[in-house]
Amino acid sequence: MKTILNPIVFLLLLNTGFAQTIPTKSLYLGQTPPGSTPKIFNLSVDTGYGLTERVAISPDGKEIYYGEVLNESIRKTKYYSYSHGAWNGPFVLFNDFDAPALSARGDTMFLLHFQNHTPYSYFSVRNDTGWTAPSKFWKGINLYYLQKTNTGNYYASVENSGISKMVINNADTAFYSLEAPMNNIGGDFYISRDDSFIIFTKQTGDNYKMDLFISFRKKDATWTYPKSLGSTINNSFYNVAPYVTSDNKYLFFIGADTKGSSIYWVQIDNILDIVKDH
Repeated sequence: MKTILNPIVFLLLLNTGFAQTIPTKSLYLGQTPPGSTPKIFNLSVDTGYGLTERVAISPDGKEIYYGEVLNESIRKTKYYSYSHGAWNGPFVLFNDFDAPALSARGDTMFLLHFQNHTPYSYFSVRNDTGWTAPSKFWKGINLYYLQKTNTGNYYASVENSGISKMVINNADTAFYSLEAPMNNIGGDFYISRDDSFIIFTKQTGDNYKMDLFISFRKKDATWTYPKSLGSTINNSFYNVAPYVTSDNKYLFFIGADTKGSSIYWVQIDNILDIVKDH
């Protein structure tokens, strides 16, 4: 397997054992955190490109990954890294891939690669010199928004089945749909790293408007009926590509309309408590 050699990542990894915790004021590229109202999270894109799909932030907060696209055909995964007291980047990590998602430990990255406008899930593994070249995760059923939780479970959106849990046993892999009310959704989703909640995009029926909803896992492993995250968060026509920080404090998502798209972030910890109690 080929390895992507990147000097910035290499230096960052070399200094891991000696690095100090990133200062609070420097987290999230040093941008002022939002409250309960979403605000734009500024990320640099190349001329002519637009932001697309998910962002992903490493568990220590020192790496921020995101995707950009040109004319729905040319895609890149880019990133910022924090070292020596400053943010560096953005740098291109992969061409032809986007929608990065990290495993709970940050040692595996899941990505999308589009072929004839159809997305396929790939993965890359962190090693001593950076990230390995992406490999296709599954050669059978097409998987979308593949994610892995800290319990070792894999989840993905599967055609005709919605969000599904994957059970991998040696050479055999089984897919179990989370069933109603979770199986009739738009495809984009984020599952918490402890498997306790899912935030996903659902069509509201209002001229194909897409909004973010949440469902909680119950003790019997079924899911609560989805609740909208409300008009304050769903303030764009398309509200898609959710990602929640590892401390469950901030929600990132893409808000888009005919004028363009932006990545927004909003404080989510208090919203989780409010929605869960109703």
